[in-house]
Amino acid sequence: MSFLNPLTILFWLGIYGSILAKTAGISTGYEIILVSIAILMGIIFVDFIYAFYPVSLENYYLYSF
Repeated sequence: MSFLNPLTILFWLGIYGSILAKTAGISTGYEIILVSIAILMGIIFVDFIYAFYPVSLENYYLYSF
């Protein structure tokens, strides 16, 4: 599963860190928490799409013909 792949985790931590570093200089503590939650929810959402979407496409193509 893509969600548990160590390279994927390192990639998203790099994205998260760079966005958080840019935001930390111009935002309050509350805004940083909101941005952090939004980033983490987006990462989880994208990883679940990567993990489960190909399986559903495979099932669609196997049984549609």
